[in-house]
Parts: sequence; C-alpha cells; structure tokens
Amino acid sequence: MRSARRLRESVPEEERRTVSGMITDLEYAISWMKTGRMPGNIKSIEKKNVYQNNFWDSSIGVFVCKSAYMDLFEEVEKRIDAEMEEKRLAKTS
Repeated sequence: MRSARRLRESVPEEERRTVSGMITDLEYAISWMKTGRMPGNIKSIEKKNVYQNNFWDSSIGVFVCKSAYMDLFEEVEKRIDAEMEEKRLAKTS
C-alpha cells in the first residue's frame, strides 16, 4: 500500500482522484479480507441471530420468524386436541 500511496503523489493532478479512489477501494477490500467482515459494520453476522431464529419460507419468499410459526402450531394443536376430546366425549355419552 505504501507504493500505491507513493504512486498517488507521482501521478498528474487530473489522475490523482482516480488513483486515490483505487487506493481507497483496495484498502476497503483488504480490510474486509483480513477481518472477514464488512468494514464499518458494528455487529457481525455471528452476533445477529437472524439465521437462528428465522427461516426462509420459499412458498411466500420471505424470512419467517420461528416463534410466529410456533405460536400458530400451538394454537392449531390446541384446537385439534379440543375437537378430539369433544368427539371422544360424544362417543362415550
């Protein structure tokens, strides 16, 4: 990178902006490769639990929260249990 910075000083004024942009892009890419994270991000993907608590539902094309589905499943299970209990009681009466 030192040689790139020296190059910036040696190029004509009209090319200096282009070379500076290239150096900035290289520094950004190198930083990303060294850390494995996008520079400037405060939270890494490891700290975000989006992939642990959500899943991709291809039928609707979105990430869906597992807890929302779990509540729905519990509600449906309770209804089914109640209906089965009613049918069992109706048979015994």
